[in-house]
Amino acid sequence: MTTRLQFETEWRDGKTILANCFVTPPLKLANITEDKQAGHLELMMMSSSPGILDGDDQGISVKIGDNCTVRTSTQSFQRLFTMQKSATQTINIEVGNHATLTWCPHPVVPHVGTSFTGVNHLYLTNTSKLIWSEIITCGRKQNGELFQFNKLHLSTKIFQEGNLVLFENMFVVPATTHLLLFGLWEGFTHQATFIVVARTISPGKIQQILQSILTIQQDIMFGISTTQSGAVLVRILGNKAEQLFSIAQQMAAETRPILAGDVIK
Repeated sequence: MTTRLQFETEWRDGKTILANCFVTPPLKLANITEDKQAGHLELMMMSSSPGILDGDDQGISVKIGDNCTVRTSTQSFQRLFTMQKSATQTINIEVGNHATLTWCPHPVVPHVGTSFTGVNHLYLTNTSKLIWSEIITCGRKQNGELFQFNKLHLSTKIFQEGNLVLFENMFVVPATTHLLLFGLWEGFTHQATFIVVARTISPGKIQQILQSILTIQQDIMFGISTTQSGAVLVRILGNKAEQLFSIAQQMAAETRPILAGDVIK
């Protein structure tokens, strides 16, 4: 099934509004902003389907207008069901001048026999700010499914003013790559990637907050690095999807005030 979700936001009368929206079943988009007078907009991407099925071609297109602040979420874990062939998801996002986007979906759970390709392209300006999270699991761990999917290929390219500043490329074929080995996932079964892009803010301030959150966590391994362009990238290894998702949510919540220009207490 070919499905599409498109939306565009604008800054109007001192707040971010949903200017345009187009969806095809089973996808849906809900405005879950509790304070309707707040300057930011919170949107939940939903689906009446239990997950991504064989042959699905899902496309998501987003345009965040200048000065807008948008936070997106998802309703549940993204399940990739057993497939005879494959499925794809393509996400294209534009973030305008002085706009901020938080994109922190639930973890991806590939079932036995899944072949999935996810392509993410994000286009920022020098004054755009981005919080991006992606969590990959080994499969339905409680069912004993550890890396029994066929292929998982997730790539993310982030551009600023047309220049590629970050490229994430995760290509996993369990039949040929044993992820639990030393030098790969180190015996862990889940991986989270957390990225912050904010050229107008010192990476050191962002790292300080993220480090303080991560060092008190139990049963994880993590690393923080900074790209040449000043983006901050965090890699986390763990064994529980809910734990990594909770950490990502906390890091996003603690980082947003910095991006908004608040002083670190």
